[in-house]
Amino acid sequence: MDDYEIYQKIGQGKYSEVFKGVSVITHQNVIIKVLKPNVQKKINREILILKNLQNHPLVTELIDVVQDQSSLRQSLIFKQQNWINLKEVRNYESLKPIKFLLKCVLEVLDYAHSKGIFHRDIKPHNIITNNEFCYFKLLDWGLAEFYHPYKEYNTRVASRYFKSPEILLDIRQYHHSIDSWGVGCLMAGMIFKKEPFFAGINNDDQLLKIVNVLGSNTLYEYLDKWKINMPSRYKSFPYSNQKRFELFITKENEQLCTPEAIDLLKQLLIFDHSERILPKDALQHPFFQ
Repeated sequence: MDDYEIYQKIGQGKYSEVFKGVSVITHQNVIIKVLKPNVQKKINREILILKNLQNHPLVTELIDVVQDQSSLRQSLIFKQQNWINLKEVRNYESLKPIKFLLKCVLEVLDYAHSKGIFHRDIKPHNIITNNEFCYFKLLDWGLAEFYHPYKEYNTRVASRYFKSPEILLDIRQYHHSIDSWGVGCLMAGMIFKKEPFFAGINNDDQLLKIVNVLGSNTLYEYLDKWKINMPSRYKSFPYSNQKRFELFITKENEQLCTPEAIDLLKQLLIFDHSERILPKDALQHPFFQ
């Protein structure tokens, strides 16, 4: 870390702390992500994933990987850009920036998926934009993983409001479509002006909030199809049909809720992970035409 100086803490997560800093050699402003002492395998995986994705312009640029000689903590050095975090942006009045944002996120995810990588933590906090909302980047690949068919994965991923049903049901053999669910939650929050769209107070309540919209009948059809047992901590959900997304349209958001937007949302927010539209196909949807 001798080549960098830290001057402002700007964030903290479960596995890292994030600072603004500067290179003492080039005087370039940088973002320094200091990784907390953790399983070395996880740290190595994050570094490898970032290196695999560096050719995409919408992935934050990794400049350096350094280690503090006293604490032995590793740090990732990123190029600093004076952009704003999407969590600070509210009340879109036009569909144009929403379309562009979703297109950017889907393009990054499609690229990552083509490399055998899924992000597993899609949320506004992990997206930055410039002041004109005409350029977006996807951040924080700390929970990303390499995908292997039939492999069992950790379900302690994603933030609560963006957790997919299979994660909440402790289904460990999941795949890329958990990223599609995250995009769907992001999209629903923006077009309906209801952020977060599914707002559970804990993981159990989060599944209930999803069931209240998608219907318990479709949940049980999904469980039966894949022969999945409901985790014992969940009580039986009373029978309910899926609500039409059109019911969430109001005078305040109707200009954002076009038929094409609703149709894409229906394909993103589906219980059955195998039927959820993936980024590659979503990019061809009429919503983006």
